[in-house]
Amino acid sequence: MSRSICLDIKIKQKYLEIKIIESETVSRESNRPSFRASAIFFVMDAVDKIVSQWQAERPDLDVTAMAPVGRLSVVAHLFSRQMGKVFAQHGLNAAGFDVLATLRRSPAPHALTAGELTGSMMITSGTMTNRIDQLVKAGLVVRKSDAADARRILVKLTPKGKRLIDKAVAEHVENQTGLLEGLDASEREVLDGLLRKLLASIPS
Repeated sequence: MSRSICLDIKIKQKYLEIKIIESETVSRESNRPSFRASAIFFVMDAVDKIVSQWQAERPDLDVTAMAPVGRLSVVAHLFSRQMGKVFAQHGLNAAGFDVLATLRRSPAPHALTAGELTGSMMITSGTMTNRIDQLVKAGLVVRKSDAADARRILVKLTPKGKRLIDKAVAEHVENQTGLLEGLDASEREVLDGLLRKLLASIPS
């Protein structure tokens, strides 16, 4: 007995119908296949509509990459917006949170030079200076000379900054977990592996 499976994908109003058709050859003598079909319906999202419009208007273009790239862009935007809400509850934006979190995950005394912060966050020195200035004004970090080398200026978490980032990062992690609640543990693992592979393939 042999079996083959094919997919019949159709756009029906607001839905994608993916029909799974399995055929089995019952016996060598009759060589008559029997068919069994089942359908899965997915609600069309904005990306599906955009892709279908391009397929209709420019059938000469291969737009298969448009859907995953488009969805990654939408997901990144939605994630950023949802995470920003958590940061705002602590009087922070994403930039300030990143600086505080980078210092906090560094070993005690949670202090790094501006250059070390810039390198770990891959931003320009001017941008980092502005971020640090804002955090200094808020009393969350201080600039101080390195006891081992007075020529080095360290950016260090204040007790106030440490308390704030400890609370903010706990809520941030909880929020991140909620953002992925639509996937089970195995799906998250597969997604993480695929994103890791994709990220490694893109020139920095």
